[in-house]
Amino acid sequence: PLRSIGSRIAAAFVDFALKWSVLAKLCVMRYCRYARWPAVHMQPLRTRVWKCYEALLATPLVVLESKGEHEDGLGRLLYKWLDALHEWWCVFLPETWASGRKACSKYCTGASLESGRSVARAKLVAKVVWTLTSLILFSAFYVVLFIYEVVEWICQGVAGVFAVVVVFDCWFASEEGGQAIETNYWLLVVNVWVALVCITSKLWRLYEASAGECSPLTMATEGYAAWCGSRGAGAD
Repeated sequence: PLRSIGSRIAAAFVDFALKWSVLAKLCVMRYCRYARWPAVHMQPLRTRVWKCYEALLATPLVVLESKGEHEDGLGRLLYKWLDALHEWWCVFLPETWASGRKACSKYCTGASLESGRSVARAKLVAKVVWTLTSLILFSAFYVVLFIYEVVEWICQGVAGVFAVVVVFDCWFASEEGGQAIETNYWLLVVNVWVALVCITSKLWRLYEASAGECSPLTMATEGYAAWCGSRGAGAD
């Protein structure tokens, strides 16, 4: 009885080894034939490597299914195991990598475009602020110079302007007391501002004379004269 049992076990083991060695040989032959297939062999290197890599797991699946070994026993276990590996390494991971790379590429492209647009908007806002600030400062500068030149023209020169300032200081002193000029902060500020505007006006006139340009008062006078001349010509 023991010899009979041993012989049966040995026969079963030999049958098992022969069957799976034949299946393994068939898998190797099919894989080599697939790798040498012209449709695969003529592909670019990257595509050929990927197809050969994918066939490492797909070939045993095809062999097990064609021989009917995928339905029960060890064949079913191997089939499920190889199918899971194939889905993981050949389907899930490559698709996840491709989708992630595509999403990252789109995100980087979108972030770059939006960053460029944000920088362009910031530059536009800075340019508008700079333009408005420059316009306001130049307008205030020319308005102050124009008002001073008008006052200087009315007072018949710088001496007249300072005479008016002295008269105003004396009038303020007579109204507030003798020490008012020395102690009043705003009166001192007004006197300093008048002196600074006078100096700035003289320097600006020298610059305009050297550059061949007109002062604000001259421009206003010439413009008013031209406007009066056009009105007179229209009336005639």
